[in-house]
Amino acid sequence: MDALKLLNIKSSVIRLRTLENGQLAVVDEYTAMRVIDTKYFRILDGFKSNVVHVNFLERQAAVSADGFYCISIVPGSDKAAVFDVNHKKLLYRVGHHKGEIESVGIDAQGRYCVTGGQDGKVFVWALQTGLLAFAMPHHSDFVTSIAFSQNGQWIATGSYDRAINVMNLSTMKQHVKLSGHSSVVVSMLFISGLRLLSAERDGALVIWDLHHGKIFKRLPRVGDEIISMCLSLDRRFAFIATRLGYVALYDLHSYELVRQRYLKIQEMITSIAFIGENFSLAIGTKEGNIHFYSLFGNESEYQELIHKKSFRVFYALLDDNPMLIYSKVYEEAENYWVRYVKTAKRYLEEGEKLKAKELLEPFIGIASKASFIQQLFRDYEHYDLFLTYTQEKRYSLAYALAKQYPSFSDSDAYQKMELSWKKHFLKAQEIIMTQNGEELARQILAPFRGITEKAPLIQAMCTERRIYEYFKKVIATRNFVKFIELTKMYTFLKEFSEYDEVMLYIDQLYIKTQKEFKNGDYVNAKKGCEILILFPEYNQETREMLEIIKIK
Repeated sequence: MDALKLLNIKSSVIRLRTLENGQLAVVDEYTAMRVIDTKYFRILDGFKSNVVHVNFLERQAAVSADGFYCISIVPGSDKAAVFDVNHKKLLYRVGHHKGEIESVGIDAQGRYCVTGGQDGKVFVWALQTGLLAFAMPHHSDFVTSIAFSQNGQWIATGSYDRAINVMNLSTMKQHVKLSGHSSVVVSMLFISGLRLLSAERDGALVIWDLHHGKIFKRLPRVGDEIISMCLSLDRRFAFIATRLGYVALYDLHSYELVRQRYLKIQEMITSIAFIGENFSLAIGTKEGNIHFYSLFGNESEYQELIHKKSFRVFYALLDDNPMLIYSKVYEEAENYWVRYVKTAKRYLEEGEKLKAKELLEPFIGIASKASFIQQLFRDYEHYDLFLTYTQEKRYSLAYALAKQYPSFSDSDAYQKMELSWKKHFLKAQEIIMTQNGEELARQILAPFRGITEKAPLIQAMCTERRIYEYFKKVIATRNFVKFIELTKMYTFLKEFSEYDEVMLYIDQLYIKTQKEFKNGDYVNAKKGCEILILFPEYNQETREMLEIIKIK
């Protein structure tokens, strides 16, 4: 990975937090908070306090997602201090513990702050007021980790007692108690769905299924003490930082350890944060340094590989750094791939197999492309037969082959066959509504009989014909209640002239009924209103007329 920037704040970093505006919040050992612009790496804002940390643990400070609030333990006391960052002042102190506070947190929605004590108790406080909101189920030992879900619905607490308590904040009930760790739980992150990633201090990582309250997957162990964790924006990749200065990379889709030593620095890491604005990783250290690394590496070098059509070399780099799938260089390589495949298919349609092979040669040997290329050439061994079927209008056989060999669906022959189907179907739709139209429509669509994909469309068209016939009978009997029901259920009926004729009649009836009402002919006006009230556009006015007629 390429180093973007190194900043030194002259005091140990306690906590890094990427804010929702893309900036980076940094809390140091003196509980001074700085806000850093992640594009130009300049300090924009911050405040100082008189709270001095003894241990350099990121769980002992937290910042709200908007950067407006900061909470920190007050070492040597049973309190935590909450600061208003914008106004650079202490808002209040909270604490109801017997002994010191061990960990703190702020929920993603900015509603609550949380304190976890050495007494095993967990208290949740209203962030705006500092009032106690509720207490969570307690642990039997120090509370060492606090995590909130992105939507603010769930809160999890981990402890030296090796257990995790998870509560649903919507119902204020304990959702589940998770047991399965063999040592202290030092960090937790909510990942996709109802799943939680938790880490033991000795390097063990567990993914929990919160719906069933059990272990979903144990990930390969990190060979060092875990200090900090963060996730990529899409929550697919997890970065795990260790005390010896390593950052490991995990793929949470495949549940694999991608790289044990994805990054390495010669310092003691205290906190890490993923920065989505420029796809970089910020690493804070005990030495007071903040290292910024580009997760894309040397993009100009990769760009040169693409321009030289050295695709095998470029795609091999993805094995070491899967973060490249988010880069513009990767997007460019994939665009080349799509264009090459499209052209290769055209060559294969024309019988130019050698040209197709030469074109795709730069991608041969790439693991993610190899099986597709092999399948493509295997499929097109049957293309001449498919082409013959389409030319002879033996469409059922042609569609069956296209289903067996999906590559054919992009061919000109397939597109022409689909165009023929659409023309036949449109013509059948027009004719089926005429007298004896159903039989004529079936004759038109005869070449497409027996094709699984088309059968439901043909059946639906025939059903519409029967509905249309019934619709005409409803109109003939002046059953306006059923008329309204049918047009609501089957909007295609509004396209027929019969519908227009009924609506014209209703418009004329409305004019006639109004005249009768104004002229005092309430008997006939009432008859008209009893029909008009069924139609939404006249419902309100008709009700008012009927109310007046009742009085008269």
